[in-house]
Amino acid sequence: MDTIFEGMRGYEMIMMMLGVLQFFVSLVGLGFFRVKGRHLKYLLASFLITILMIGFPGIKKFKFMNAQIDLRVTVTSLQVNPADADALAKLEELLAVLEQTDNLRPETWVDLAAAHIAQGDTAEAQEHVATAQEINPDVQMPVADWVSIVQAQLDKKKPLNNKKKL
Repeated sequence: MDTIFEGMRGYEMIMMMLGVLQFFVSLVGLGFFRVKGRHLKYLLASFLITILMIGFPGIKKFKFMNAQIDLRVTVTSLQVNPADADALAKLEELLAVLEQTDNLRPETWVDLAAAHIAQGDTAEAQEHVATAQEINPDVQMPVADWVSIVQAQLDKKKPLNNKKKL
């Protein structure tokens, strides 16, 4: 259940649950209308509203999942080529999108930490790792990937930012 609502805001979760409830009520109404011989066109609006209530949060969820996958791919490409300016710009955009979402799983916080390490911002990465460990102390940390990212940053002699942003 935790992963179904990851990345959704509170109103989106409520909207989806009420949409499912309305769908079942519409199904009961469909059966009632069928038995009584009434026209089913009156239920069409109810089913359309149900589709919107369930579909809107679902579409937002898919956008969130795509951003999360793009973040992982971008971090991996920065491991190969740390000087790639396009990848760094894309990483900034993806971080801005993902850090504004709610209900993140520990694995997503770890991905965000890896992205901040790829940027050289170790202080922010440590905060994200701490958040992930608060949620789940047994979360898996891909240390080998992080070592290669930090090594790439050191190889290009880019100083790591250990200062907390205000």
